[in-house]
Amino acid sequence: EGTISTILTIADLQPVSLQPVIWTLKNSSSSVQTDDRGYGQIRMISSIPQSQQRLKLSVGNDFLYTRAGEITRVATPPSWCAATSANR
Repeated sequence: EGTISTILTIADLQPVSLQPVIWTLKNSSSSVQTDDRGYGQIRMISSIPQSQQRLKLSVGNDFLYTRAGEITRVATPPSWCAATSANR
């Protein structure tokens, strides 16, 4: 959704909490439910390293591609959190 010229602070961030996140990594895919703090964990077993493969994360119609070995935390556009905001 473009770029911003200001620095994000913790007050600007809202977790993607209690939502399913669909993940796809090469020929494997599944979903993970985030907890109330927006955390989820993807685990899979593979006979070959997957860290350089593209990982796709989807919430509704929104998605993000990144290298599997580079992701630990993600800041997403506000639209990913819209369902959570409406429920509060």
